[in-house]
Amino acid sequence: MSAIVLDGFPASEGIGLGRVHILRWGVPEVEHRTVAPEEVAEAVLSWAARVPDVLSPREHDRIRDQG
Repeated sequence: MSAIVLDGFPASEGIGLGRVHILRWGVPEVEHRTVAPEEVAEAVLSWAARVPDVLSPREHDRIRDQG
């Protein structure tokens, strides 16, 4: 077992035991490109097919119902 020292805002002083979730703030690097007009429909369908993979079912339903 290895020890990891975390720096953050504790609720109290002392040793912390248990599960943690490490949140890394940042913006992913994404390739920017222009989508040609004839590629738009395919790009939108591709994006829409992946939405359920990145959103929770609740988020997906909320966005769908707003449309």
